[in-house]
Amino acid sequence: MAPISPDNTQRFWVDYSVCGHDHSLLMRAGSTVVASDASATMAAFLAALDGQLFLLTVTGFRSAAPGTNITVPETWLGAASYGSGAGSEYQSAWYYDFVGRGATGHRARAAVFGVVQLASGANYRITPAEATAVGDALDVLVSDGDMFLDIDYEVPVWHQYANSGANAYWRNKIR
Repeated sequence: MAPISPDNTQRFWVDYSVCGHDHSLLMRAGSTVVASDASATMAAFLAALDGQLFLLTVTGFRSAAPGTNITVPETWLGAASYGSGAGSEYQSAWYYDFVGRGATGHRARAAVFGVVQLASGANYRITPAEATAVGDALDVLVSDGDMFLDIDYEVPVWHQYANSGANAYWRNKIR
């Protein structure tokens, strides 16, 4: 599988702060997706996870056209915040990572930091049976075939769980 440039697709980011640290959620979208639709879908994704998040405050929303790394501010149409409870600084590294693969084998992902509940057991995965919010978020990921795409504009098949844990980069940054 040949590498594809990271700027191959149209991209949208929602920037947020949770547990004292700033993070971004990336969504790859089809070239005809407009910012208002991307905002609504990303807001629905965060709303689906609302009960599984510490207080997450949206700080910005931006986009980048295919072939460029220049981001442009866009209007965020979702809520100003999601989740509840302050959480501690180390919990900023706790995440859910939804992963899928498109028909060409390229991975797609949607990762959110500042989650309240990590997976129990040894597999570091949380299923819809363990947290209904995970199932609700998966429903959003598959709800529109032109959003949350892989890097090759393919609609991914999403694994029916979220990986969870403490992200090593953020864990080390907090140390």
